[in-house]
Amino acid sequence: MQVNLITLEKQQYLDEWSLTTSQNAVMADLELQPIVDIMAADDHVIAKIATRLFFTPLTTSRALTWRQATVKHALMHPDYYEWLYQFTTTTIETVRQNF
Repeated sequence: MQVNLITLEKQQYLDEWSLTTSQNAVMADLELQPIVDIMAADDHVIAKIATRLFFTPLTTSRALTWRQATVKHALMHPDYYEWLYQFTTTTIETVRQNF
């Protein structure tokens, strides 16, 4: 599995990506923006990643199985993912303030 870590130096890919006209139409037709807004809780990085994931297809059954297992785990252990989110955002903010 390939992992692309998000770091302070590697956030430019978020700025370079934007929805196409047809993707905007899908977002509107399926009314996905409220879902993204709730998922992101005013965090623009999370919002952009969540939106991008809606349009990132899985091309193998292994990847699909992995994603489903991850979602299942998140639903079973929401406190862990909240802690992970808080830890990550606090760390990023600390780094931004100190460097």
